[in-house]
Amino acid sequence: MDIQKYIESGIIESFVMGELNDSESKEMLRLAKMYPQIQEEIDATQEALKELVFKGAEMPPVKARIGFEAFLKDQGNQNEQPALKVAKSINWSYWAAAAIALFFVSVGVNFWLFHQWKSKEEQVLALTSEQQLLVKNNKKQEAAFQNLTQKSDLLMQSNMAKVGLKGTAQMPNGAALVLWNSQNGDTYLDVSQLPKLDQGLQYQLWAIVDGKPVDAGVFDADNAGNLLKMKLIAANNNTVSAFAVTIEKQGGSASPTLEKMVLMGAI
Repeated sequence: MDIQKYIESGIIESFVMGELNDSESKEMLRLAKMYPQIQEEIDATQEALKELVFKGAEMPPVKARIGFEAFLKDQGNQNEQPALKVAKSINWSYWAAAAIALFFVSVGVNFWLFHQWKSKEEQVLALTSEQQLLVKNNKKQEAAFQNLTQKSDLLMQSNMAKVGLKGTAQMPNGAALVLWNSQNGDTYLDVSQLPKLDQGLQYQLWAIVDGKPVDAGVFDADNAGNLLKMKLIAANNNTVSAFAVTIEKQGGSASPTLEKMVLMGAI
């Protein structure tokens, strides 16, 4: 951006005079923060406007005096009636100049108030954004703590089988942990590492019960790090021999696609 060309365009004077619309004023304030030269030019223009206002307040009497002399020259006399008219003209000119000066002062004050309001508004937005971020992070930390506490409680149960699932040739880096309660059939899955799947696909957990696969529920890779409650596997420890994970269509399948088995772990 050519800063000098932008300054010489006259848009800063229009901004100080309050002639820009709301979006143009916002853009000016944004550029002023980015480029110190623009802010300096705004400040200088405001100062020049103040000087012009104060000088302008002294000019009307001089102009009025010149008008008075011209009036006398045209009339050729100095009787009381023309003098009265000239006095009224001087009085009107003075108050008109005062009104103009007041207008420029008002413009300057309004600009200052607008600038202060925008500054406060930006501070409020920044504080609100920061607060929302803190709340979001706090919720994440609370969820992580609850997840860790639940996992710790489950691991301490004596009847809880802990089955580590390792990646197959289809996905050698995959890993997960199944916690299965052999007494009441509660099944939990803790995904350590699994890549995201294409749209329309999901992972599905299977329990091998009496040599046959039993659906234990579907899940996504986004659930990594969270302890997931899966379907009940109502069987004792002697009949459930293993757990496995396959890639299936969205919503799961009635039977596993063996060529897409990515995790396997025996009890």
